[in-house]
Order: sequence, then C-alpha cells, then structure tokens
Amino acid sequence: MIFRHRRTLIFSAVILFSLLLHTIPVVKQLLGILQLRTYDLILDIINAIADNDHQAKIDDIVIVDIDEASISRLGQFSKWPSLYFADLIDSLANDGPALIAFDVFFTESDSLNVFWPGADGRAFGPKRTTGH
Repeated sequence: MIFRHRRTLIFSAVILFSLLLHTIPVVKQLLGILQLRTYDLILDIINAIADNDHQAKIDDIVIVDIDEASISRLGQFSKWPSLYFADLIDSLANDGPALIAFDVFFTESDSLNVFWPGADGRAFGPKRTTGH
C-alpha cells in the first residue's frame, strides 16, 4: 500500500517543502533575485533578436557626477554653498545645453548663510538665469 501511494506522497512532500521553503526570508530574497535575473535575460534575448540598429543613438549626453575627490576636498555634499551649483550651471550653460537637471535633494540650508546673510536661494534666483 505504501508503494501504491508513493507518487502522491512524494508530490505532497515536495509541495509542502516548497511552501515552507518559500516562507523563509532568505529564500524569498533569492527567489526575487532569480526573478529579476530571469527578466533581464528575457529582455537581453528580445533585444538580441530584435533589429535595434535602426534606433538613434544619443552621443551628446553629459553626466556630471560628484565624486569622492570633490567630497574630500570640498566637504560634505549637503553643506556645499548654492554658489557652487550656480557656477556649475553657468559653466554648463556656456555650451548651450538643451537641458540641465539635478538629481539631488537640496534639503540643507546654504552653508554661506553664516557668513553671508540672505544667500540661501539667491544663487538659483532670477538674476542667475542661463537664457534657456
């Protein structure tokens, strides 16, 4: 009788083990990573099969990054004066860009407020326009 229901028992044990294994947080993370890697692989295969050579490539995008050398030389990024960013905008505007964007949060007040009252926000005010 045990041999007759052996497949059912094995199938039930595998299902039960899978359900129990899925409740462990580490396994959930591994399954999530596996799902993302599988999705990336599928997209890579689709892009390899598709003829993407006709799509326009953009070669004139410039990304300006705040590197570790700048942070070590100028101090904590969130404490930089707004004038640093205003000078950066002026420098970039000289090349006539279509867009200048910042992917940072300016949550701290300007560090020049201690030395120059009223400096906070002036660097980005209407007097510092780039003409675009």
